[in-house]
Amino acid sequence: MAPDKAQAYGNDFLEQSKHYSAMISGSDCIHFKLPVFSRGFNDYFIADRNSYVTYTLNGVIKTLFNYGGEYDNDSPNYDDDYSYGRAYIRTQPNTGYFEITNTSSGKRTRVPDDGQLHIYDVRKEREADNSKDYVTWLEVNWYIPEYLNEKTFKVSTHTDICNVYPEIPRYTVDVDLATDIEGRTNIMQPELYTPYFYGVVDQGKAGYGYAAIPFVTYNEPIEYTTSLDPNVVKVKNSSDHIFVPTNDTVQEKFYATFKMWRNKASGQECTRQTNKVDIPPYHRPYNFIVNEELDSTQTFTGRNLLSWEVKNPNLVDLVEGDFFEIQRAFKSDFSDAKAVDVLPMERGDDKGEYTYVDDSRATWTGNASSTSRGLRPISWGVPYYVLHDTNGAPLYTMTLEAESTPLMMPSVPVYYRVRRASSAVWGWTGHDFVLNTVCNKHNYLAPLAGVQPDYVKDEEYDTNRKVHFTIDIENREMHTVEVYDLNVKYEVRDYVGSRAESMPLEIVLANDPLEKNVRVVVESANGDILVDQPVTKEAIRLNVEYNSLIRLYEYVENFGAPSYYQELHVDRITSPTRCKVTAVKEESWLYDRIAGYHYKPQPEYEIIGVEMEFDRVLPQLTDSLRNLMNNQLKKEYGTIGARAMWDKTAKLVLIKKTDETTNEIIIPQDSIRRLQNGNWRAYYTDTAEKACTQYSYAVRIDQSSSDLCVSDSAMLQPKEIKGPDLYFDESAAITQFTASQGSSVGESKRSVALNWTPSSTAVDSYILKRVEKGTDNTPEIIYSGVNSSFNDITAVPNVHYIYTVESQYEC
Repeated sequence: MAPDKAQAYGNDFLEQSKHYSAMISGSDCIHFKLPVFSRGFNDYFIADRNSYVTYTLNGVIKTLFNYGGEYDNDSPNYDDDYSYGRAYIRTQPNTGYFEITNTSSGKRTRVPDDGQLHIYDVRKEREADNSKDYVTWLEVNWYIPEYLNEKTFKVSTHTDICNVYPEIPRYTVDVDLATDIEGRTNIMQPELYTPYFYGVVDQGKAGYGYAAIPFVTYNEPIEYTTSLDPNVVKVKNSSDHIFVPTNDTVQEKFYATFKMWRNKASGQECTRQTNKVDIPPYHRPYNFIVNEELDSTQTFTGRNLLSWEVKNPNLVDLVEGDFFEIQRAFKSDFSDAKAVDVLPMERGDDKGEYTYVDDSRATWTGNASSTSRGLRPISWGVPYYVLHDTNGAPLYTMTLEAESTPLMMPSVPVYYRVRRASSAVWGWTGHDFVLNTVCNKHNYLAPLAGVQPDYVKDEEYDTNRKVHFTIDIENREMHTVEVYDLNVKYEVRDYVGSRAESMPLEIVLANDPLEKNVRVVVESANGDILVDQPVTKEAIRLNVEYNSLIRLYEYVENFGAPSYYQELHVDRITSPTRCKVTAVKEESWLYDRIAGYHYKPQPEYEIIGVEMEFDRVLPQLTDSLRNLMNNQLKKEYGTIGARAMWDKTAKLVLIKKTDETTNEIIIPQDSIRRLQNGNWRAYYTDTAEKACTQYSYAVRIDQSSSDLCVSDSAMLQPKEIKGPDLYFDESAAITQFTASQGSSVGESKRSVALNWTPSSTAVDSYILKRVEKGTDNTPEIIYSGVNSSFNDITAVPNVHYIYTVESQYEC
């Protein structure tokens, strides 16, 4: 065929395809209809495999796929109504999703994205009413990739056309199939909605401070990632929630990227990003601390000051109108926790700090009963303690226990915790929306001053016998209790590392040579004789190697036969745990009454053990443990740098003594007053009214039922109060003495009523005597007692009596 005719047919070959080559469906899918071969008039044209389709974006051209065709020579001739052959296609990586449409069945098949050439059978049946419809097409659907969304580009084709006859030259045609295509998707964008607070216990991400963001996808979802978390989350439902941990700042412009099915039947996927939403914070507490309040004199007031913070308090919270809950406990596991109070959350730039004052008297002693407040030891121990020598090298592992002498504990722990009220659904444990802290209360009861002021007599003491007391209570500074005496128990477990095989051990042996002739032989682990010498009365020390064999022999003199050594004892030194640092046992002399002489039993030759190096290091170890325990005390209870206070639940007791009696007087609390220097002073007045009596006074503190206690029990000992002598022996004069007739009726009708008045009450007893007037009789005692009146019913009428009353004093 002539070239001009070939050119004409070639143009016609391409011209027909131009009208159908790029049909756009919503800019999401572009349908290409490309000619691969044609037949007619005893010749046919073929699109060579070097043909390709491109897209152009911002002047950059990128190949989408290569294509071409091949006519089947065994197909029917040109008079038949069908064309047969094959189409070739090779897609380029990262250019989207491609499908081939079978031109006879209409079914679509995905083209593998592997960069390889793929072959498909094609057939074109001529249409009866179209005499020029002789072109066999390659139909390709191109689903544009995500990166072309919202971009404007064009698609073009470059076709290499050749004829079946080799003398006809090839020629190429470049055609823009479609221009100004705007990349858009017909897949609806997944949507996020307003986040809300979500709290369900033990629901994984659906709890413990998570916000729930509802989402909807309009295609079946596969998985998603979020702008906060690149980890892939599998998803099945088209509507559900994304759970996001709430931080203390607004998580602005949060979005999710969903992978969804574009066409699940063909395995075609698509990726779409959601709209963006802001997640409000769920404010949580930070820096929860408790301090004891001090007054201007640096004295504990008994009030605990709680404080905590929130970050960015000006931001709208996920749960507006919430509260902070506070609990107090006296056990570290909060098993006795009780609610203290609630504080409303507030929003504003100056609302980030929260404070609360716990002034409950329960915090003064916590769970400190009268027994737990007292003296108790501090203990410390480890199952595997490594002992080092003086050079710092490890020696042994040992079980170590240390216990101090009983100490008065320097404080009582009070435990607090705070949380958001809305987090109550999660409980008090297992999440970071609850903060715990402890306050070691150092409130000690102020002790009495060591030297008390002297008491003074009242200005009118001679008549009222009043004595005035001033009692001083010191606002004394308290200090941390320290461990001094320590009881250490230990048990060696093993040598450290290979030290056992290289460190020489020391054994101690002794023997009375008058009784037995004994030798000691030390053999190495290999059987070499290391030591062979007699054992004397003086203790000998032998350095032996680990795993050495120790043999003790007794020399036996066999008269009339050769003498020999008889083995007494054998032992192998293998373990330091057997060491007791002692020598061979020796028994004392015994007296044999039958034989009439003293003798010494045969010694029990036994290697008790090896003298260990830790016995020499033990004093150093004890010092180290004491320092460790003192540091632990300071860490646990803190260093006290404040002063003790007086607590009105304690009692101030005045002790009043005479030769026969001791009385204790509780001084009223309202007479105890705070001084300007921080100390306290009590005032009290007593009466020393008993004559011929020597009074002495002291004062003490009774803390048996008080909230606070002194730091040292020695402070409870009575303090003597001195002052002027309180002894007096003045007599009481009878200022008035009357006698009158008794009652006018009854059995006392003829009695004599006697009454007398003393000048003071300083009288132990009275004696009343009677005698007839004009006689020399000795007066008889008719009454002895403490009353100042008597009714004489034995008086005889018409007899004249003389009565005498005397004041009696024991002194």
